[in-house]
Amino acid sequence: MLDFHPLSLSDKNWIDSYLSKLNDPICDYSFANLFIWKHLYHTECAKINGFIIIRFCNPFCMQCFYLEPLGEGSLQEILEILRKEAHQKNVPLRLMSLSSSFIEKLSGLDIASDFFWYDNRDYANYVYESKSLCKLDEKGFEAKRNHIRRFEKTYPDYQYRALSSKDSSFAFSLFDQWVKQKNNLSEHNIERESIEAAFAHFEELELEGLLLLVDNTPVAFSFGSRLDSNTFCIHAEKANSNYQGAYAMINKLMAQTLCERFEFINREEDIGILNLRKAKLSYHPKKMISNFQAFENKSDEVAVWRLWKTCFNDSDEFIFSYLSSYSTPETRVLHYENQKLISMFHVHLFESDWGKVSYLYGLGTEPEHRGKGKAAIVIKESLKRSKEANCLAAWVIQENKDFKSWDSTFDFAAVGETALQFVTPNDFEFGGDEENDFGLCRLLAPKEYLQKYVDLHPDAKIDFDYQDRFFPEISGHYQSNQGLITFTPSSSFSKEVLNPKQVLSLYPLNGGLRLNV
Repeated sequence: MLDFHPLSLSDKNWIDSYLSKLNDPICDYSFANLFIWKHLYHTECAKINGFIIIRFCNPFCMQCFYLEPLGEGSLQEILEILRKEAHQKNVPLRLMSLSSSFIEKLSGLDIASDFFWYDNRDYANYVYESKSLCKLDEKGFEAKRNHIRRFEKTYPDYQYRALSSKDSSFAFSLFDQWVKQKNNLSEHNIERESIEAAFAHFEELELEGLLLLVDNTPVAFSFGSRLDSNTFCIHAEKANSNYQGAYAMINKLMAQTLCERFEFINREEDIGILNLRKAKLSYHPKKMISNFQAFENKSDEVAVWRLWKTCFNDSDEFIFSYLSSYSTPETRVLHYENQKLISMFHVHLFESDWGKVSYLYGLGTEPEHRGKGKAAIVIKESLKRSKEANCLAAWVIQENKDFKSWDSTFDFAAVGETALQFVTPNDFEFGGDEENDFGLCRLLAPKEYLQKYVDLHPDAKIDFDYQDRFFPEISGHYQSNQGLITFTPSSSFSKEVLNPKQVLSLYPLNGGLRLNV
C-alpha cells in the first residue's frame, strides 16, 4: 500500500517542484487549488519511485480518484501499483484530470488496452491571452467595453487595491451577497470553506488578487495563483451583481495587474453550467486545454457507461457526472450474462416528507435482450434492496411509455399532480423535466404508510386484507385501533383484499414529491 498522508502546507515546496515541470497544466495542478479544496475532496498525497501521487474522493459518493502521476520513470510500473492498490480496496482504478500528453504516453503503454478514457468538455480549461483581457480592444468585445464604460460612468470614484489575508471579512461579505443573489445554499456551504481556507493561508499559498470598491464598499474580488512561468490561474471571482459591470471591471483590472508577468490567464472550467460556459466563451479564449478521465475497462462503471450510451441520449459528460458522484456498488443493480452487462437499474435513497424513499433510476437493457424478462430481474432486485433499506416506497419516472409493466406487473401507481423534484448538493438532474417527470410510486411498507395516513386522518377506519405478490411477509390483515395500525400476517384472506396500488389510491398522502438526497 502507498503511504498517503493528508495534503498540508508543508507539502507545498516538494509538490511545486513536480508541478513546475508540467507543460500547459490545468487548474487542478495548482497547489493552491489543491489545498483550498482539500476539505471537500479529502486530498492526500504520496511519493513512490520518483513520482508524486495525489488522491482525492468525490464528496457525493466518496469514490476515490487519482490525478495524473507526476514524475520521471516507468509510468507503466506506477499505474500497475495504483491499480493494485485500488483492487485491494475492491474498486477499479479511476484517473481524473489527465492531460493530453499523459493520454499520449498512456496510449503507447502495454497497459493502455486496460483503460477507457474520454475528453470531458465540462472540465476543459479556458485560457486567455492576458493582454487581450487587459485591453479588450478587439472585435467581439464591444459588450464588455460597454459594461466597463457604464461602470466607470456610474461609479466614477471606484477604487481597487491588492487583496490580502486582512480582507477576509470583505470577501466573505461579498461571497454571502453573491449566494443570496443566486439563492443556492448548497453552493454556499461547499464553496465558502474554500474561500476561508484561501484567506487563512493567503500569503503561504502565494495567492494574489484584487478588491474592487465603490464608496469604500467592496463590490468584487478576484484571486488566484501562478500556474506556471507563463500562466496565472484565477481560482475565485465574485461580485455584487447589483453593481452593473462589476464582473467585467474586476476581470479587466485583474488582467492589467498580470499582463506584464504572464502571457496567459487560466480561468478554469465551466463544469457544464450553460450560463457559465456562455460567459467564459464571451471572452474569446485563446485555447481550451483538454481534461481527460479514465476508468479501467473491466469495471462496472465502464459497463454501465456503455449500456447507458446504448439506451439513452445522454452526453458522456452527463454519464461521468452520474458515475463519479452517485453511482456506487450499493446503488447499482446489474445483471450480467457471459461477462456482459445485459440489464441495469439503480437504487438511490432520498428523504421526503413521507420519510425515507428510494428512487429507481436508469433502467436499461441491451436491445437484443429486450422483451425477455431481463428488465424484470433488476426491477425486482431494486424493489428488494429498497425494502431492505427500510424505504416507505419506491419511485420511478416512466420515460419509456411503451413499458406497461410498471402498473400491471410491479404494482406501481401514478401518485401526485406535480412532477417529482430532486434536491441534490450539486444540482444533479435525476429528473431533468420539471413539467413532465411525473412519478409512479410502489408501496413497500404498508404499516408505516397507513400509520402516517391515520396520524393525519384520526377518524379513518382501516380494516382490510393486503396482498403483495413480491413481499408475502407483509401480506395479511391491517387494522386501525385507537390511532394505531396493527398487522397480522396471513396468506389466506376473507375480507376485502387490496394490493399496493389500491392502498395508495384509497389512502392518499399529500406531498412526498420533493426528494432530498
